[in-house]
Amino acid sequence: MIREMYKSNPGVQFLLRLVFAYVLWRGFYFVIWHNPMLTMIYKENVQFVIHHILHFSNGFLLQLGEVGYVDQSTDLLRIPGSGGVIVGEPCVGFDLMYMFAALIFSFPVATFWRKILPVVLGLAMIHFLNIARVGGLAFLSKYAPEWLDFNHVLGFKSVVYAFIFLYWVHWLRLAQKSEHRRSKQMENISSELQIA
Repeated sequence: MIREMYKSNPGVQFLLRLVFAYVLWRGFYFVIWHNPMLTMIYKENVQFVIHHILHFSNGFLLQLGEVGYVDQSTDLLRIPGSGGVIVGEPCVGFDLMYMFAALIFSFPVATFWRKILPVVLGLAMIHFLNIARVGGLAFLSKYAPEWLDFNHVLGFKSVVYAFIFLYWVHWLRLAQKSEHRRSKQMENISSELQIA
């Protein structure tokens, strides 16, 4: 009965796959944090990504006409005369990126291989938005520090979440159109074979 409900209901498939992906992700973190060697490797990779974000966010500031300063020992990006922003492990966005990928891979439309390119493009865009977010926060810390906390907690996150939702909906529509086209082509081929 449960198997039939799973196979016949795409909504149930999606939710169960999404829950499974979430549990898998939490299990992944559990294993990492309970193994000192894996924790060290994880932290080194996070630090690499933090430095990448700092470097490119500083480039973003240059595009805005500001000269920023990156202190890699404290993971700080600031414009002289401001407090700047510190980029920590939560700022990297691994959880957000994983759940974005899980949203696409969990939906029972399109094959696994047809989902890879949209996921890679989406992850790259999310990373770019994160770089712009950190640069924007550094800019705010200089010119509108009273808006820094609001934008850190709500403003920029809302933009990223809205992007993820709109990207997912757009991908879903494209994937459904593609599946519909493929099923029509298969029906045409099947009818041509029956005529011949």
